[in-house]
Amino acid sequence: MFSWPEVVVIGTVALVFFGPKRLPEMAKSLGQGIKEFKKATQEGMQALSTDAPMPQETACPACQKAIPDAKAQFCPYCGKSLATVPASAS
Repeated sequence: MFSWPEVVVIGTVALVFFGPKRLPEMAKSLGQGIKEFKKATQEGMQALSTDAPMPQETACPACQKAIPDAKAQFCPYCGKSLATVPASAS
């Protein structure tokens, strides 16, 4: 970050370039911009967390292990078909 002498020099240069009348207006505009940016960022994070449901892993009916690929037709662990596994698999 900046040390105090650097802040004083930057403030003095800004005061000389923009004048005492324009400097408070610029600071206010900068503050409003930062406030709007924070608000938009928080709204975006809330939208992402509520709108995007987490993908659910399905389990193999035969061996009850989680299937990582939702498009899989066969269980990678037991090799049985995921579409035609009988209900009473023992």
